[in-house]
Amino acid sequence: MSPQEAYELLGVEENTKFEQIMSIKNKLVSKAGNDAGRKSQLETAYDTLLMQAMQKRIAGEVAGQSVRFADVPKRRPAGQVAKQAIQKLPGGLTISKLSKDDSLKQGGAFTALAAWALIQGLTDPPGVAQADVPGLQLALAVIISLYIFRDKKRLGLARAGGITAAGLIAGAAIGSAAQSWLRVDIVPIGGFSSPGIFVGEFALTGLWAAAAFFA
Repeated sequence: MSPQEAYELLGVEENTKFEQIMSIKNKLVSKAGNDAGRKSQLETAYDTLLMQAMQKRIAGEVAGQSVRFADVPKRRPAGQVAKQAIQKLPGGLTISKLSKDDSLKQGGAFTALAAWALIQGLTDPPGVAQADVPGLQLALAVIISLYIFRDKKRLGLARAGGITAAGLIAGAAIGSAAQSWLRVDIVPIGGFSSPGIFVGEFALTGLWAAAAFFA
């Protein structure tokens, strides 16, 4: 089928936008009912015009930017995609960042806790290191997280506790996976051999991230 025959079959002009051509084709296909032959002709005409438009673009000729294969939807802007992804976060979570001043304070507090836990792991005797966990540091991190959610983000206690627990569990899960792969208890990293402290560092990071970015 020639392009001219395709234009005539679909009843469109050469300068018709491709969205309109696709819309007209779909309406004609719908009206064709059970006439398979008619539907096949319409689809062939559409494909002919599509290929012509794509060939023009490849050759550098002027063609509408709206031309796309068949009925594939247009690409959505990255901002729209990100917004929709955020809206689908589990539990109705939303992105809620702290102010610059509060972010610096929170980052400093969690960095201090992480450094404290690391020093504890490095200075523990070999026998103690295998069973040691940064319990006090994690407890303080939980308190800081709850404070941020309640005082800075104005969340209810139940929601603040839920997000804090989720951050703690997620961090610990990632840390456990990393520990099962690295096995610092068998192959120490620079003298660091405490699996509990290792996992605890990830848990602290999870608490920091939850308080810093979610509400």
